[in-house]
Amino acid sequence: MPMMLNGKIDRKALPEPEIDEEEIVPPKNRNQEIILGILKEILEGIPMGITTNFIELGLSSLDTMVLAARLDEQFRMDVKFGDIFENLTAISLEKMLLSKPKRKQKESRDRYLCFLMIASAYQLYTADESVTSRLRNHSEGNDGRLSAG
Repeated sequence: MPMMLNGKIDRKALPEPEIDEEEIVPPKNRNQEIILGILKEILEGIPMGITTNFIELGLSSLDTMVLAARLDEQFRMDVKFGDIFENLTAISLEKMLLSKPKRKQKESRDRYLCFLMIASAYQLYTADESVTSRLRNHSEGNDGRLSAG
């Protein structure tokens, strides 16, 4: 596995997943379209269908948190991290979502914002060295702006 300096897997250096276009099952309803749309955004457009195992396509633990937050917001349901790992395809996620009760709108929005803040902080923490060094320079009091390099 290609690794970055911080010990994480370098996803950009991984080979493209081998996907047989004939095996991609298209969505059959609006819920499946929404779920696949969210997954494609997170996985940066990798082709997939409702029976594709998205963990095998490279969904990371951070991506899983973002997916849970986005599903939580979109469907107004309490989606837990573990729910994603128990339902590894769009069709099984849809079945799981249909079995859960909906929450009130404000509760969903607050939970979604909390998930996004955690994910954003994690991305900053694990960012490449140039961003980390710019943040370090900023925190050490350099002219109050992030430097270009």
